[in-house]
Amino acid sequence: MEPSDIRLELCDLSLRDGIVEIVFKPCPVHGLEEAGALVTAHNELAQGVPRGVLADLTHITAPADRHAREHYVSEESARLKIGMAMITPSPFQRMLGNIFFRVNKPPYPCRMFQERGPALAWLRELEAGP
Repeated sequence: MEPSDIRLELCDLSLRDGIVEIVFKPCPVHGLEEAGALVTAHNELAQGVPRGVLADLTHITAPADRHAREHYVSEESARLKIGMAMITPSPFQRMLGNIFFRVNKPPYPCRMFQERGPALAWLRELEAGP
């Protein structure tokens, strides 16, 4: 049985068909406190099983600050992720996301996407393994 959705000020999280889905909301602050709450919620939903993560950045208004970005690539954050697909229709946000990947070097595969379908397909490939 999959757990209920988790609603935070920064985002809503849910477990759907084995993938943790995160939908970011317009929020004025995206710091360490918000990142910590998100990682805790993710780990709760993952139920001890490494899972793919689908993050919809469409409505995000505040980029993650340095402390939040560092937390997102920490061992605590990475231990239950097999990969993260981030969705945004904005070319600017995709550029920022790719810079984040190069600078912070997440310990799990990450990719930016414009649409949900290709993002889910990529996560399913990661689940299937080599």
